[in-house]
Amino acid sequence: MGSNFFILEEEKKKRREYHKNWRDKRTLEQKRRRKERQKNYHKEHIEEFRARRIERYKRDPGKQKKRWEYLRGRSIKKRSFILGLFGDRCVRCGFKDWRALQIDHIKGRGGEEKRLKGHSDRRGFLLEDVKKSPEKYQILCANCNWIKRYENNECIKRKEHLDAIA
Repeated sequence: MGSNFFILEEEKKKRREYHKNWRDKRTLEQKRRRKERQKNYHKEHIEEFRARRIERYKRDPGKQKKRWEYLRGRSIKKRSFILGLFGDRCVRCGFKDWRALQIDHIKGRGGEEKRLKGHSDRRGFLLEDVKKSPEKYQILCANCNWIKRYENNECIKRKEHLDAIA
């Protein structure tokens, strides 16, 4: 029996190695095309997905509430971890209430970067990126963040506002 187990484990290792190599060989273009196909399929079948989700929630009414509570808790944990990396206070004014603290790109253009990478889970994306290059980020309170955006012309509304004044 021991030898059969060893053979099965060896076979599993070979399969894992094969699939790992296969995944690595796929080009970025292939990955992009696959993602595009998945998006299109989802758009074409959105009503089916909605109907299934509604049906699941009808079967178990508390499930949706449990899911939202789980996601909110996970989001708060990620956020508090990121804030903890930077000291839990605004670098401009020293404000400490975590509910109003925001993660800011020092050089701006955070929205563009997020769109280019195509991440929908904002905090998951930030967590990865902050660990790789923390020097690109800082913690600002909501007021300081908007003031900074206004001063650096990162806000489209400011351009419209200046045009309206002139």
